[in-house]
Amino acid sequence: MHSQSRAKLFAGLAPNQWKTVFQREDPTKDPVYNYHGLDLFVAANAQNTANVEIAIQESSDGTNWTNRWISTAAIVPGGEQSISVYLQARWHRLLVYSTGTGRVDIQVNIPEDQVIPGLWPDVGTLACATYCEVSDES
Repeated sequence: MHSQSRAKLFAGLAPNQWKTVFQREDPTKDPVYNYHGLDLFVAANAQNTANVEIAIQESSDGTNWTNRWISTAAIVPGGEQSISVYLQARWHRLLVYSTGTGRVDIQVNIPEDQVIPGLWPDVGTLACATYCEVSDES
């Protein structure tokens, strides 16, 4: 039986750049047959200077990424959004984008026994600035 593990993370926004908030490997799941859920609660700081966009990507090898979920509406400063998606690949990551500066707070809820193995917080800012480049990143 699994319980919900909750990790509280935050990320500083880099103007006009996609920022990787976290990247996670789930070695216990079969990448072909087992879907697993990812539940997030994202809050944009009220002092942010611009809206925040969100993308969730997945990868079978940790190198080549596919967009799995992209926000249809940006989160305004002071706004919040709950996200619930099902992922199939072994790796997944959360990206945030803004034209301004500020901070987002994220609560990650993942069904598992006790902790979040393989969670790598804040693995850096991506070199690309456009959605097209993010979706084609390899």
